[in-house]
Amino acid sequence: MISTGFLQRAKIEDLKEICQFTDFWLAGRGKRLGIEGATNDCFISPSQHKKYIEKYHTWLIKDNDQIIAWSVTQYDGSLIHFLIAGTHRNKGIGSHFLFVLNPKKIHSKSNQQSGNPGPFYENHGYIKTESRQPRSRLDIDKIKPNRKKTIDIYVKTKEREESKPCKAS
Repeated sequence: MISTGFLQRAKIEDLKEICQFTDFWLAGRGKRLGIEGATNDCFISPSQHKKYIEKYHTWLIKDNDQIIAWSVTQYDGSLIHFLIAGTHRNKGIGSHFLFVLNPKKIHSKSNQQSGNPGPFYENHGYIKTESRQPRSRLDIDKIKPNRKKTIDIYVKTKEREESKPCKAS
């Protein structure tokens, strides 16, 4: 079982492991190996991860000392990144993680290679209120000039329900 005890705030010492995790699942490494759930959608530079750890709140869930879930929340509690390892999806970990984080607002790309996360957020009491273009990120725009650039904003529409435990393999 994953419990809130496994949820931890990332420290700067986690930077290398976080970069490896997001590169594997988001920047093509896992996709080249044919791993289900891996994409070539997004690249997050080490300097951006460092900023997330030092200035925002970066959260991790680990299983057997390996990251299986990662998220970033801003000062106002808005969720701006949310990633569950493809090998750990559909096991309730994302639902549990979202319940514990309890963001009032979520910024999400709906046109991800891994699918649209909108229905997941809607099933957890969020409603899409707008779509917008993100600010330019020169480090990413140079590497991935054709990246998808629409961000959907979801807000909480109902009170939290009782958390249901989730399983980890």
